[in-house]
Amino acid sequence: MWAESPQTEFGSSEQERQECGMNSGRTVFSQLIEHLPHKEFNKCVNAYRGDRYAKHFSCWDQYLAMAFAQLTYRESLRDIETCLLSFA
Repeated sequence: MWAESPQTEFGSSEQERQECGMNSGRTVFSQLIEHLPHKEFNKCVNAYRGDRYAKHFSCWDQYLAMAFAQLTYRESLRDIETCLLSFA
C-alpha cells in the first residue's frame, strides 16, 4: 500500500534524516570549508609563488590545517597532529 523508502543502517530513511537536519556523513569543518573561495586562494598562491618549494604539503593543505587548529582551539603541533590523525 505505502511505498517504503530505503532504510539506512540506523533504521531511519534518508528522507527522514534530511528532514530533521542530520549530518549525512560530512564533518562541520568540511561544510565550513566548502564556502571558502578556493579559486581566489589559488590565485594568490600562484601570484606569490607560494607553492614554489612545497613538495607534499601545499599551501591549501597548510591553510586547512591552521584553520582546523584555530577553530578547534588546538594548542600545539602535536595536539594538531593527533587530532587530525584521528579523522584519517
